[in-house]
Amino acid sequence: MESHLVKIYSSPNPVKINIAKALLDEHEVEYFELNRRDSTYIMLGEEELYVDIKNEHFARLLLEQNKL
Repeated sequence: MESHLVKIYSSPNPVKINIAKALLDEHEVEYFELNRRDSTYIMLGEEELYVDIKNEHFARLLLEQNKL
């Protein structure tokens, strides 16, 4: 079965990314992380979180409720 991923969150702030990942973990939502930070200047770029399309609505609501 093929999985379709959608980006649900991105941030240049590693603290916010860690909070978002903890919320998804707590609610057992599987996610994939893509680090688009520059390897030389880590303050440049963002990290992105993706979930399967079937979990998109729940994951977005979860992040919105927690003001992320």
